[in-house]
Amino acid sequence: PRKMCSFSELRRVFEVWAAAGRFATRAAAEVAAIEISQLAAVFKSEEEDRQIIDERGPNGMEDVLDEGPSRHLLSGGMLLDVHLRPAEQLISGATDRRHCYHQFRATGERAKRTPVGQARPFQDFQDLEGAEAAEEVAPDRPTLGCFHGIGMGDHGAVDFALGAHEPLLEKAGVLTATPWVRSAR
Repeated sequence: PRKMCSFSELRRVFEVWAAAGRFATRAAAEVAAIEISQLAAVFKSEEEDRQIIDERGPNGMEDVLDEGPSRHLLSGGMLLDVHLRPAEQLISGATDRRHCYHQFRATGERAKRTPVGQARPFQDFQDLEGAEAAEEVAPDRPTLGCFHGIGMGDHGAVDFALGAHEPLLEKAGVLTATPWVRSAR
């Protein structure tokens, strides 16, 4: 069941983000209502939840990456009926890289696209690492907390991850120019 969390609960999330260098703030006056993202905790294991930032509003305000690397990404169903010739071989690998998207450092501008929660006085955030410099902001200015990374709801996340990962694999000699199985969508 969906439940809105209290500010004290959201503040604990912000503290985790700040400790990981993933917190930013944004003046609420700059933010249209459609830009405010929803934060969800989805069960992942007994030890942790998966953090998903519902970024449908910000995603709708940006262009789609039509030419990103994910345009050739296969879905699982596409691999169910692969036919190989006797001399061919299919090499495949899969992993669930732990907290993959959260490891990406986003620009300050990108961080400002993920405001979550309700506006609060800046003084509620000023002690968190990543908040704007306190001497530049009035303590009562309405402010929103933001995730300073790439959220799992960012429509560009898969392309950003693939675009960063492919060159690393190529440099290591793991990803070669031999024919790839690619989607033609």
